[in-house]
Amino acid sequence: KTESDFLNTLRNGQKFNFRLYPKSKKYIIEGKIVLAFLVPSSPFKPIYFGSPMNTFIRSGSADRRANEMEIAAMMRDQAFGSKSEEVIKGTSIADLNPSSFDTYRNYIRGFNPQLSFNLLDDEPFCNRIGITVDGELTYGGLLMLGKGDVVRRYVRNFWIDYIEIPGKSYNDASVRYTYRMPELDNIWECYNVILQRLRIYAENPYAPRPDGFAPDDESRLYALREGLVNLCSHTDYFSPAHPTIRVFSDKIMFQNPGRFVIDPNDQTQRLQSLPRNPTIIRMFRHARLSENGGYGLDKMLSWKALTGKDVTFRTDMLLAEVTYFRYDTEVQVITNTVEDATVKTNTKTNTKTNTKTNTKT
Repeated sequence: KTESDFLNTLRNGQKFNFRLYPKSKKYIIEGKIVLAFLVPSSPFKPIYFGSPMNTFIRSGSADRRANEMEIAAMMRDQAFGSKSEEVIKGTSIADLNPSSFDTYRNYIRGFNPQLSFNLLDDEPFCNRIGITVDGELTYGGLLMLGKGDVVRRYVRNFWIDYIEIPGKSYNDASVRYTYRMPELDNIWECYNVILQRLRIYAENPYAPRPDGFAPDDESRLYALREGLVNLCSHTDYFSPAHPTIRVFSDKIMFQNPGRFVIDPNDQTQRLQSLPRNPTIIRMFRHARLSENGGYGLDKMLSWKALTGKDVTFRTDMLLAEVTYFRYDTEVQVITNTVEDATVKTNTKTNTKTNTKTNTKT
């Protein structure tokens, strides 16, 4: 009866918002009957009893009541992996930013010339790559390449914030910031501006192939670029919050609304890939700007091998955060090298001058 009552309660659609189907098993331990129930994680979160306010989150060894933002985030997660594929009625490729679309197409032609889509006209190209479905834009296509006013008409809170702060925190910065990226139309425009700014903080050796294009490298910028693509592809763009990249004097932090579905700290799941926005990550992959098959995490972690500094991951129900710790000591080394070279040059010049003067005398 105990087993039956427990199972019937969880399967009763009038008490819980979704029916649950646990597995049960009876054990005899030291003459006592022990009932065990395995309740698998549901893909339809949140699960609550009676009202959404009866949603609880496991925190350490205790349960705590979820707040409204956490409940809303879980409800948005029910559309995880599908929202960016959704079609926006009444839109067309005329709602794309012409400059963004042209630079994106040219980038693919240059860095992925073998892609068969390159030979298509604009409309069939958009349909094949996922920007449109039957001539209407998907959310992913609009976010990636849309005109600013159209993007914000359908995704009101769209904004990727990039800030450079001269300190280890906001509190010890001499000024609030030294650079802040203005609001731009779409993800592609933001990506290109941010990547150029990140070049300031990471060496990026250039070794072109005979055809004039640079091969995939193993540089620090490559590791940062993977973090940037990760942020663009996994952000919950329908959250009240917005993604932010903050460059401090000792670290670079990528923070975006939307949790990590797969724990990046779990080594056993390293090769799994589960993007929140499949259309957006696919567009980056066609441009050869993102790794396939879950290897992007390894590219981010290569930062430690290249710099000796850690990369850390943190997530909760509302956000995901990737932090690259910086290698400031190398700036001093470069400065000293320049100063040493100056001293050597001056010494050499003085020696030559003195020698010539003495000889002439």
